[in-house]
Amino acid sequence: MSRRRHKRPEEQLAPVLPITPMLDMAFQIFAFFVVTYNPSGLEGQMELNLPALGEVKAEKQEDVDPKSSDVDVALPAEVTVVAKTVHDGVNDGIVFSGFNVELPAGPTQLNTQDPRALTEHLKKIQSTLQNKEDIKLQCDRKLKWNRVIEVMDACRKAGFKNIGFGPPVD
Repeated sequence: MSRRRHKRPEEQLAPVLPITPMLDMAFQIFAFFVVTYNPSGLEGQMELNLPALGEVKAEKQEDVDPKSSDVDVALPAEVTVVAKTVHDGVNDGIVFSGFNVELPAGPTQLNTQDPRALTEHLKKIQSTLQNKEDIKLQCDRKLKWNRVIEVMDACRKAGFKNIGFGPPVD
């Protein structure tokens, strides 16, 4: 009688992962990037100021008498740019559907998606204004912030220094 030897199933060797050296290396790399990080100065900074508590605004040009008060009286913005976006479910907030430039003489519709055309139009009408520094923006709620910045840049390139915001048009 011969005895058969039953072979045991070979035990599979599981890989051994030493976790401590990997954590040490990860913390060293993290420390390296923290120490060598150099943030860029003032990138994307915008000057936006809220009106002062006692700031005086005239509602109409006729109400302004600069000699009657020692407080600086600010004229209201004569120009309002209304930026609208398409509402098609795909390009919401990304693509302009056009610009309206509202003046006391009446609104002007610009059927363009290019903010450069807005800049050119604003340069043309700026010479006819009494308040050549202030402008007001009104945008759709769904308009993406980077597109609002493009409209602000267009206004600055046209020569307007103070950009204010009105309530959304939608």
